[in-house]
Amino acid sequence: MTGFPYIHQPDSMMCGIACLKMVCRYYDNDLSMERLSELCHATAEGVSLLGIFGHNPFESDECVNCNVFPICGGGCPIDRNKNWGQNKKYCSIYKRNLSEILPDFYKYEYSSK
Repeated sequence: MTGFPYIHQPDSMMCGIACLKMVCRYYDNDLSMERLSELCHATAEGVSLLGIFGHNPFESDECVNCNVFPICGGGCPIDRNKNWGQNKKYCSIYKRNLSEILPDFYKYEYSSK
């Protein structure tokens, strides 16, 4: 792929972290290998998908106490991880637009029945 950055992995267990660093750098988020290792809960065996996407929304008081938590389930893991290290909130659009979305959903779902 033209323009996709190449990151050399320092050892065989860092292949997942090196790949994530390439993706982050491509999207202009140049986190260090050390920071990515922390965020992904890397171990001596490397990185797992659970380590990458293992956010547990039930551990977040903000998520658990949110009125749209049953809809969003704690946010999109892709959005969460795309903005790693930027201290951004990952609240669903439903939270801000619930009063508009629910009537539209109801009309869509039940108007043809």
